[in-house]
Amino acid sequence: MARIATIGVYGFDRDTFLATLAAAEVNLVLDLRQRRGVRGSEYAWANAGRLQAALAEARVGLSVATCSGPRVDT
Repeated sequence: MARIATIGVYGFDRDTFLATLAAAEVNLVLDLRQRRGVRGSEYAWANAGRLQAALAEARVGLSVATCSGPRVDT
């Protein structure tokens, strides 16, 4: 049976994020971010290209969805 789970990148480093996905047996990540970048140098691994490469290395699929909701700047 398919399951849906949510996860964010904050609080993780690259390896811990990938290990968490593996432990949950995740095989597809759906990226719903309005901007595919993350603030803070400690999260550079989660920017679009680097995250895509990390997921490919971990053999986890990636699908990117364009969100059409209102832009939120914080």
